Amino acid sequence: MDIFKITLVPKQYPWGGRTFLQDLIAAELPAPVGELWLGTHPNGPSRLREDGSPLSDLLESQPQLLGSRLALPFLMKVMAIEEPLSIQCHPSEAQARAGWTKESEARRTLAQELWNYQDPNAKEEMVVALSAMIVMCGILQPSEMERRLRHILPHSFDRILGSLPISLESYMRALAALDPSDLDALISEYRSSLADEGGQWSKQRELALRLLDLHDGDPWVFAPYLLQVIHLKRGEGLYLKPGIVHAYVEGNAIELMTNSDNILRAGLTDKHIDLEEFYRVMDSSTDPTELIALTGDGGRSEYRTPSREFRLLRFTDGDYEEAATKPAIILCIEGEAVLTAKDQSVALKRGDALFVGATVGSYHLAVRGEVFCSSAY
Repeated sequence: MDIFKITLVPKQYPWGGRTFLQDLIAAELPAPVGELWLGTHPNGPSRLREDGSPLSDLLESQPQLLGSRLALPFLMKVMAIEEPLSIQCHPSEAQARAGWTKESEARRTLAQELWNYQDPNAKEEMVVALSAMIVMCGILQPSEMERRLRHILPHSFDRILGSLPISLESYMRALAALDPSDLDALISEYRSSLADEGGQWSKQRELALRLLDLHDGDPWVFAPYLLQVIHLKRGEGLYLKPGIVHAYVEGNAIELMTNSDNILRAGLTDKHIDLEEFYRVMDSSTDPTELIALTGDGGRSEYRTPSREFRLLRFTDGDYEEAATKPAIILCIEGEAVLTAKDQSVALKRGDALFVGATVGSYHLAVRGEVFCSSAY
């Protein structure tokens, strides 16, 4: 056999949704559920639907299913986001290996939730919106960052931030170093400015007020005026290289990444924070964040990114002939589909997922709905 139905592994997070993922897999899961994982990462490995055995065991016993790869290089997720995630970034390959090695002793005594590094792998990722979606992603240009902060902190900017280099790190280090009472006074000024704000930065204002309600007292409530705030339409996507500062705010999405769970957090969370490691890993560039270029013909589209570890295809109503010489995971998001290859024919309904081995060679995919295919590059 070359094709196997696999499970989607639910993950409960406080920011997760109450209906979307539960409805997708037709399961009564305790809310909130933030993610469904598809892959072999040890923090949430998929299993074969037929006998419940781990997908990783299958790939270890039949390495030919991976083609030229030694392991499955990607992790696919479906996300439901009802509250903003933490401010975070992810390491490059060199940073991940160094961090994993550095923490080797600490892992023997520290609880896993206190580790900075869950594995020695780089984490680059892409996200494709399955609904309207809001994302903070990438640092504003210095001049724009200063302009916005001066506007919302008209009385305090010069005194607290005016003499500093104009950068996310210098501003946030200064805010984090404030005495709690001084920070409270600054946030009070922030609130007042937001109450009087006109329509100049309405998206930022709306998000800032939301963050203040959820995380009042956290210096990162200023993030909407430091980072790019991007509104995605359904079907639009972003590529996030390692180091990019970001936070998903709201919406449902497909997320595809290298096979890693490494997250360095800076704020807007109750989870483990290591600011020094965050700043070490953070990419301080201020390049504009651009949408992923979408290429395709008819109902077959590909989200083109710089990654050499994964690729993502999207299929809507139609019949398709696909080469299949790389390991892949296929997920039916809407409607139904039938995949036929060699002597196997597998029907998929909404919420079903398949692992397709590199040994398949090619397959026919008949779609009446919407299907995503993640594969090695």
